[in-house]
Amino acid sequence: MNVCRYDWSSWLLAVTVLIAAMAGMPAGEVAPPASPAPEPTLVDQLKLETHGFASFGYLRTWGNNWLADDTTNGSSEFHEAALNVLARPVDRLRLGAQLFTRDLGRYDNGRVSLDWAYADYRAADWIGVQVGRVKYPLGLFNEELDVDAARTPIFLAPAVYALRTRDLFISTDGAKVYGLVGAGPLGRFEYSLFGGDTQYSNQGGLAGYLSDVGVGNRIDSISGKWIAGGMVHWHTPLRGLGVRVSLVDLHDFTVMGQTAGVTLETTSDNYYFGVASAIYETGPLTFAAEYARARGRLDTHVGGVLVNSTVNNFEDAYVSATWHVRPRLDLYLAGEATVADANDRSGSHAYAVVLAAALTPIDHWSIKIEGRQVEGALGIQASDNPGGISKHWQVLALKTTVDF
Repeated sequence: MNVCRYDWSSWLLAVTVLIAAMAGMPAGEVAPPASPAPEPTLVDQLKLETHGFASFGYLRTWGNNWLADDTTNGSSEFHEAALNVLARPVDRLRLGAQLFTRDLGRYDNGRVSLDWAYADYRAADWIGVQVGRVKYPLGLFNEELDVDAARTPIFLAPAVYALRTRDLFISTDGAKVYGLVGAGPLGRFEYSLFGGDTQYSNQGGLAGYLSDVGVGNRIDSISGKWIAGGMVHWHTPLRGLGVRVSLVDLHDFTVMGQTAGVTLETTSDNYYFGVASAIYETGPLTFAAEYARARGRLDTHVGGVLVNSTVNNFEDAYVSATWHVRPRLDLYLAGEATVADANDRSGSHAYAVVLAAALTPIDHWSIKIEGRQVEGALGIQASDNPGGISKHWQVLALKTTVDF
């Protein structure tokens, strides 16, 4: 595959976030001298807020290389950072944008992207509108994909939240309508509907993944005519229990690639991804379970002639439990399953048991460790493992994050 040149701007963003975070940490109380109240500044008037994080990690695998061709020797090609600005110039209106970068093995390679940027007007509890580059709801946690502090494990379950193709699932250029509606004794219903289109980078994680699966050794362009979907979340009468259904339809998806000088055009009329989710919070415990299906047909053409047609019919699921042991210590246990063909569950698959812990020694600084025991080779690339692929393999991941 084509590996893009490392982008040093990602390190600049990470260092900027780190310095900003350190500058925001308290260094002791000093009583200011008495003075007249200052005039409100533009920052005060706009109610500007700046947030972000920078994280650095380490990956080590046994049995198979995963996400890169050298993780069995240990890899520090694992960092990410984000910097966002929010403004609330008037009541009910919020403006915001975020820059994001990551390096995950050979995916993304430090490319800086505009994650989201929108204007959000909340007219009432039951109706709000976002316009711009909007994050879309998929499963329980997709809208928190870029918030490391919001989860205990290092990785959201890859069975549902694809690691390699983050840029496919994070946001779209368009609009979103959302709200929360009371239903009396039935509880409350939260909803979200969105639509738009996206031009994907040929240097992003999605391009790297498509190259891995044979769409082209070099990816020239990725586009979709439109993307649309929605979510309904039922906050049930049982305290702490929520149930959610979400669906995304990627329409007229087209990839232009090249292999050995031959131009390949791969298209999909409709590619669907749906998730059924449940979450239950009680005391220090949080339980979550999600089931996902991805379905679509990819047709590859050379010179307008169909040369290959592949039907994707992935089935994914996980169950997890998080124990908030102490205010600064969380433990996590999960079981994950991914099957390449829902009609043939004895075929290509990956089953994993995951253990993770997150420690927050001081405010705004976390340390995480995650171990994965995997059975099955789905998601492992033969090109990364010239010595052969093992059906049983393990992952150790370490990560530290500073946020503000």
